[in-house]
Amino acid sequence: MSKYCSRCDTELNDDAIFCNRCGNKVAENHIETSYHHSDFACPRCHSENIQSLPIIYQSGSSGTNAITAADKFIAVTKGNTMTDLARSVAPPTKKEENWWPTFVFGALAYIGFENDSTILGLIGGLLAVGGFYSIYEIDNYNKNVFPVEYDNWQNSYLCHRCGNVFRIN
Repeated sequence: MSKYCSRCDTELNDDAIFCNRCGNKVAENHIETSYHHSDFACPRCHSENIQSLPIIYQSGSSGTNAITAADKFIAVTKGNTMTDLARSVAPPTKKEENWWPTFVFGALAYIGFENDSTILGLIGGLLAVGGFYSIYEIDNYNKNVFPVEYDNWQNSYLCHRCGNVFRIN
């Protein structure tokens, strides 16, 4: 059986009088158990001071939308503010597909080949192929990788005591 500090939840030696982490005096009626923590505790430090990443993100984000009018002038203020903690646990985002460079390079290849400029046509064609490959990779990420990362984010927690980010199964 192990005993734990009632203030900081640190595991203590059986003969401890004071906690070697926070200095708290060990009570006579200390909790003795092989594992006394709830299922919702940090796996690293066993603290129950945890919070889900989506809740941290939502509570640390706010939007501003205001209209100010004075005489003949109207000012519109829009913006978002976010705490550093919310920013650090922001959800993963999908990658944007940008088609226009691929079309431009494809048009360059077409113009090059139409005007008997093989070098211009080859360069434009290679760049267009590279653009299509990039779009393929982005599409693959958005369909296969992003959903897994987003699910992990949705089901992850932050320990406010030790900073560990973990998932509860």
